Amino acid sequence: MSDDFITKGIGNRAKEGFFTSKKIAVFGINGFSDAIISALSQHNYEVDAFLVNNPDSARFGHGWIRAYTPQEYLWPFSRDVVIVICSRYHMEMIEQLHSLRYEDSQVLDLTPEGQDICRDSQDSMNNAMRAVQKGFVMYSLLLNGRASDTTVFVCPNKGTGDVYLACGLLGEYFKDNGVKRYIITVVNNACRKVVELFGYGNIKVISQEENDTLLFAWEFLGSEMMDVKPMLFYGWRTYKHYLIREKSKLTVDDIFQYDVFEFGSRREYAHPLSKNEEYIKREFASKGLIPGKTIILSPYAGFFKSCIETSVWEQLTERFIESGYTVATNSSGDNEPVIRGSVPVFFPYTCAERFLEYAGGFIALRSGLCDIVSRAKCRIVIVYEKKNNMAPMHTFSIKRMGLNTDVEELEHFENDEELLEDIWKLWDKMK
Repeated sequence: MSDDFITKGIGNRAKEGFFTSKKIAVFGINGFSDAIISALSQHNYEVDAFLVNNPDSARFGHGWIRAYTPQEYLWPFSRDVVIVICSRYHMEMIEQLHSLRYEDSQVLDLTPEGQDICRDSQDSMNNAMRAVQKGFVMYSLLLNGRASDTTVFVCPNKGTGDVYLACGLLGEYFKDNGVKRYIITVVNNACRKVVELFGYGNIKVISQEENDTLLFAWEFLGSEMMDVKPMLFYGWRTYKHYLIREKSKLTVDDIFQYDVFEFGSRREYAHPLSKNEEYIKREFASKGLIPGKTIILSPYAGFFKSCIETSVWEQLTERFIESGYTVATNSSGDNEPVIRGSVPVFFPYTCAERFLEYAGGFIALRSGLCDIVSRAKCRIVIVYEKKNNMAPMHTFSIKRMGLNTDVEELEHFENDEELLEDIWKLWDKMK
């Protein structure tokens, strides 16, 4: 299910002033938690606490945000607290809030229709079996008469970096398991282009809903009836235990190597060669960029809205221009405004790595593009935004994953002035 309904719901209430001067608590920790944090951050609001009924879960929290039982956090009653809910148990949660004297006017229930608990066990079973049947039919349509030894590799995440890492190890999995015939599914065209980087064919773009239905059926029927291999970056077995990412020191590389693909020892990632040298030269000439002395800024990430002020990137641009560099912003369009003083560029994945090498420098907010260009031979600085925690540095570090030990990485908390100076110091350090 897409998270758009969360972004829209929170956006509408933010316009109404629902969150103004309030402490915000989220009832329940689940797969929607990060989407709620991200949607609130787009309107400059932060989650103060998570509420969970299990005291053991309350000890862990979610990322950097503490968790409490409802009684601990909500008692005594306060009108300065609002509670956000997105859970199939929302009706029970609201009843619990009522028992603590909290009113409906203090609750934002984002739960979509159809997420109520089905109290009739037969209805629940019937609904589940219909979903399984739908998923199996979809699997059969994907195979479309292909040989029975065809494996469907599912890339269920929208993130291009996740797909890049999965495909970087896929050839090793093919060799270990004798895979000859395959289909690879992705949920958008950007991910399809990443798969194509590695030379794979038989790629099918499916919707997020189709993806979820396919995996639901496979989870029920198993691999003997459906030859499906999910390539979730947090691994299928840990998917149900979402907090493992926050509570362990595993990197995404560890999880792909030893959980998703179950290798006995670490394997090297395939390295698709960057090309289109003539295109790069033309692009630099047309934009007035200096080869070897150009900084490519990438201040945007597709999966969350950054809390870093635009002024930081503008001041950084000014400093580099004063130092004799030209500066470009990697921008896909109106949703990613070009940083003042820089020029827009948008390069295809097929030449992304070489584009940066020709430029000389890359400074970026952590995103999937960082994985794709991670092995570029140039100066690279990557910023991990601690406030959002959508890609924590200990898990997604390019350096810790071994993709590039020469990159410089830093975590940004809240002080934008410090961030500007930290980036500048790291840049000087790499000379």
